[in-house]
Amino acid sequence: MNSTIVGLNGACISVRKGISAEISNGSSFKRKLNFLIVPKITGCVPTQPLDLTKIKLPQNIRYADAEFNIPKRIDILLGEAIGIKAESSCDPDDQAMQHFKSSVRFNSGRYEVGFHWKGHTQELNDNFSVAENV
Repeated sequence: MNSTIVGLNGACISVRKGISAEISNGSSFKRKLNFLIVPKITGCVPTQPLDLTKIKLPQNIRYADAEFNIPKRIDILLGEAIGIKAESSCDPDDQAMQHFKSSVRFNSGRYEVGFHWKGHTQELNDNFSVAENV
């Protein structure tokens, strides 16, 4: 491997090593990712200890680092594309495109796409009595 990373203020670093690893939160999230190995990502974060008694934090969240308030070196830096995904769009066109992308396949020389059923259906009126009177 031979890559160059351009960082803050145009600083360049040459990267010659990488590794493939699987990361997980221990339950619902698991991904296999490729990482570049560099001598140092940044200085310690946070730069000074945080007083957690002065910060209101949610109690129902298990943090990846229980001691996030204590300055430490950064071991892994993940891009924003790896994190939490936004909830799916309510726009019908976006939903249709997402359904198309997830269901299209090529089978025996033909493209197949599953039907996209709308979740909210309306009960139709009973037209039998109308048809009898015609």
